[in-house]
Amino acid sequence: MIGTGPIRIGRDEWALIRNDPTTPAALVRRMHPGTEFEHYRVVTFDIDPAERRLIGRFRTLEAADRAVRYTVPAGRIRPALNLIPKGAWGKL
Repeated sequence: MIGTGPIRIGRDEWALIRNDPTTPAALVRRMHPGTEFEHYRVVTFDIDPAERRLIGRFRTLEAADRAVRYTVPAGRIRPALNLIPKGAWGKL
């Protein structure tokens, strides 16, 4: 696992690293700090800010971090996890 948590890049901003150690997977910004409306806005990372997409808004930085998933490379899932036992779905 490459990413171990949010990397602070500003007073109210964090980068989240996942599979690629050289490029963030997402950016987090704390909105309305110190008020009852404080929350963390998470967007996907892209060099072009116009291409970033909202992942969600979360009440804690930890929840924001958990919302950004790691990518599992194709072929890395053990075959046993992909098997459906015979008869599990009835007659198809």
